[in-house]
Amino acid sequence: LRDDIWCSVEGCEKCKQEKIHLSCNPRKTKLSEFPQLIIPDTNIFLHQIDIIEHVAFTNVIVLQTVLDEVRARSLQIYNRIKTMLEEVPKHFYLFSNEHNRHTAIERLKDETMNDRNDRAIRTATLWYNNHLKTHPNGQITVLLISDDKDNRVKAQQEGIKACS
Repeated sequence: LRDDIWCSVEGCEKCKQEKIHLSCNPRKTKLSEFPQLIIPDTNIFLHQIDIIEHVAFTNVIVLQTVLDEVRARSLQIYNRIKTMLEEVPKHFYLFSNEHNRHTAIERLKDETMNDRNDRAIRTATLWYNNHLKTHPNGQITVLLISDDKDNRVKAQQEGIKACS
């Protein structure tokens, strides 16, 4: 596991990143009084890719867990995500949560792969929220977007803002 996988948020003083992908002034929404970054889960990408591609959808963290799941289920959508990751104005960032020592998790005994991946997504979202609490620009929150009601409930129980 690595210590050199940074958050990629502009102005973060904890990370030694050379390249910035995420703005330190993301849009505010009705869901939070703080500016927000967005982490969509796998099903959001698979079923709502057209919305995510819209010009208004910016400052998105694509987790490695999610990208791997999408790749296994739809190469076409995987390629569309890869294209968005290259578009500088969209501020999309691929976060290698599977290799970061703060966010990598092991599959638990009797845990399904889907449940493990949902937990990995929540773990990375929680890490980002805790990591950005002391950002010089004020608190930036990270919003998990999921159509999975059970995953949203678990996220909220863990102190993560989640919506569909």
